[in-house]
Amino acid sequence: MKKVLLGLVLAGILSIVGYFTFLPTTSNQCDARSGCCSHHGGVAYCGKNGYYICNDGTQSPTCRCN
Repeated sequence: MKKVLLGLVLAGILSIVGYFTFLPTTSNQCDARSGCCSHHGGVAYCGKNGYYICNDGTQSPTCRCN
C-alpha cells in the first residue's frame, strides 16, 4: 500500500514539473499570422497600439496582435 501511494505522489510531482517545464513562454510575444510583415523581414514584436511591428521598424497596417 505504501509503495502504491509513493508511486502516485511521485507521478503527481513529475506531472506538475513536466507541465511547467513545457509551457510555452509567451510573455511579450505575439502570434504572428501568415503574411504579416512578410515584405519587411517578419514580425519583431507586438506594438503598444495593438499592431505588429516589423523587423525593419515599420508597423503592419492591417495585422493586429493581442
